[in-house]
Amino acid sequence: MTKIRLLGIVPYESLGTLMKQIIKTYEMIDLDVYIGNLEQAIEVANQYAKKNYDAIISRGETAKLLKNHSTIPVFEIPISSYDLLQPLQMALVASKRIAIVGYSSLTGPAYNVKNLLSLIPNSILEIITITNTTDIHMELEQLKTKTLT
Repeated sequence: MTKIRLLGIVPYESLGTLMKQIIKTYEMIDLDVYIGNLEQAIEVANQYAKKNYDAIISRGETAKLLKNHSTIPVFEIPISSYDLLQPLQMALVASKRIAIVGYSSLTGPAYNVKNLLSLIPNSILEIITITNTTDIHMELEQLKTKTLT
């Protein structure tokens, strides 16, 4: 039987490790993982395209970008509200005011968490949705003036 060849393009190593652990239980799947960010995704996908992958698995905005630029299917690992609970809790312990800045794939679940935990006022948690990477620097500079971490 021919194996299914998957390419994982993920933002951090622990997600890649988790993917590899899960795939080990499926003998008919081969998985290669590349750790990279949004800016590297298209270049990596094009570079690895020569290896005849059947599909790409990625997360968040990277998956959305790849769907628009890839000739093979791209499957998105969605960011859930649960994914944000622990980092948000740690940030709230470390600082009196925090901000979450990111694409809608991140800020959508962040708004869900904020609504669920209606105890967090806007003065403590600010959520900012960006539409491109150039917005990040501008938003971070504005946040510095507000003394958010």
